[in-house]
Formats: sequence, structure tokens, C-alpha cells
Amino acid sequence: MTHLGIKLDALFASPLVRTRQTAEIVGGALGIEPKLADALAPGCDLPRLRDLLGARRGAARILIVGHEPDCGRIVGALTGGSRMLFKKGSLARIDMAVLDQHAGVLVWLLTPRILRSMGQESRSE
Repeated sequence: MTHLGIKLDALFASPLVRTRQTAEIVGGALGIEPKLADALAPGCDLPRLRDLLGARRGAARILIVGHEPDCGRIVGALTGGSRMLFKKGSLARIDMAVLDQHAGVLVWLLTPRILRSMGQESRSE
């Protein structure tokens, strides 16, 4: 993620152990403190995500660390597409002006394999 130049205003994670650990690793690398959110526990959907993020206006670049199949359904709902399959460790970027159904544009979806290869390239440079 540092290789991609990603900068965050907020980092939210499900309170479950694995997502919390992932958020702590990412937050440490990007210099941002993760906030745990019960709304992101398994079963999260677009209305719950909207409620969580609606109270945090001013954060333009937000990373969500959540669970499947929730992440895939939310990405599909935001982009007007079908449910996406997220493997553990995948990363998606969605650009949007408002957090609403069909309001986002999927800019990229990176699988763990692609992210690992990017990390190996940056270490060899």
C-alpha cells in the first residue's frame, strides 16, 4: 500500500481478531490509528456502513477492513455491479462523491497475489 502512495484520513476495522490485527499492521505502516467499529462485524451491509461513515464527515480517504461476503456485496452495491469476490487480503479503491448505492466507481481491485508481487518489485528496486 505504501508503494501505491495510499494516504488515509480514517481506518476502520471490524472488532474481530483477524481484521483488528490486519488494521493494526496497515495502520502502523501508513501512520494512522485504526478505529474498531462493531458495524463492520460479519453481516455488515450498505446501510450499516452508511451509518458508521455518516457520523464521520470530513474523512475523504477511508479504508475499511471487513469480512467476506460483506465486502464483496458492499462493493457491488456501491458500484452498481454484481457481488465481487474478495480473497483475504484484497484491496479495492472506490471513488465516490456520496456514500450511496450505485454512486461509486471501482477504480481498481487488487488481489493478494498482485499486492505481493508489487511488494517484491519495490524491494528489488
